[in-house]
Amino acid sequence: MDALDAVTRGELHPDAVSEEGLALAASLIAGPISQQLANEPGATYEEGRFTRLVPRLPAVFAAVYPPR
Repeated sequence: MDALDAVTRGELHPDAVSEEGLALAASLIAGPISQQLANEPGATYEEGRFTRLVPRLPAVFAAVYPPR
């Protein structure tokens, strides 16, 4: 998901591309990846307990920064 494009299309609030919004986006991605590597390093991306949730993260981000 490109947040700036989503803001331009009216899909996200402009705050999504603020310093805080970008930090949240990075945290949403880094969290599941680090959890996966720490707890199930041998699992595939699709089967991992944490990484299989990554496709749902854009919806979580959009819920925090809904359009105006």
